Amino acid sequence: MKIIVTGKNITISDKIQDAIDKKFEKLGKYFADDIQAKVVIHPEKAKVKMEATIVTKGTIFRAENVSQDVFDCIDIVSEKLLTQMSKYKGKLMKKNTAKESIKFEMIPEVPETEEQKVVKTKKFQLTPMTVDDAVLQME
Repeated sequence: MKIIVTGKNITISDKIQDAIDKKFEKLGKYFADDIQAKVVIHPEKAKVKMEATIVTKGTIFRAENVSQDVFDCIDIVSEKLLTQMSKYKGKLMKKNTAKESIKFEMIPEVPETEEQKVVKTKKFQLTPMTVDDAVLQME
């Protein structure tokens, strides 16, 4: 996995870069080497905000955190991404009947068709109601 770290109004030191590389190395087991992880760090008043985005064939993994310390942000964001990936891999495992080990590069690409067709049409009869009636119906 290739990690691109960008700092807005902040310089990214080697210590921060090494910490990000170390934490995101755990996430590399889910991907091939051609996947990019984009990390953006920028100050927000007295705190630091970190955003991380990983785009794959089938989905986008994104996490962000605001904290006093950059290293706390790195830990929390990497754990959020790891949780998202584990859940997504679990969903893929349920769909896969062969129960083989799954990597995200094995996801088949959906062919793009220019013509869309309607599969199902529904009709609803709407009746006017007051706000109180709508609240009661929703509850």
